[in-house]
Amino acid sequence: MFIPPNKYLDKLVEQKQQEKDLGKVFLKNSHLVIANEITEILFSNVHHVFVSFKSDIKRLFIVPNTDEVFRKLHDPAQQMLKDLPQNNCKSVALHEILIDNDLADIDRTLEYEIREKKQMLVVQF
Repeated sequence: MFIPPNKYLDKLVEQKQQEKDLGKVFLKNSHLVIANEITEILFSNVHHVFVSFKSDIKRLFIVPNTDEVFRKLHDPAQQMLKDLPQNNCKSVALHEILIDNDLADIDRTLEYEIREKKQMLVVQF
């Protein structure tokens, strides 16, 4: 069995602590990472979401892919809601949105709003 040197183990522990400190919604490697406590409220029974970015107000709207009204009104992109079990989070790839709207792709915490009645997550860029 291979046991990595302590310096690598310390680095791994430090990286996990930084991820915990980032917050409940953050951008990492061009992916939007959302804490499970939020996804359980909004996206509990779905594996895909609709994503729509409004450049005039710099907000990203995320709803379950079962929301047909949102799909018809906003012409969103459909993305997979990926599980990150090691972080107890889920993620959505945002490469295309970041590039198309000339948004910075640096890792950072993002402000967000939960709209439970509409099952919507609104993220401020």
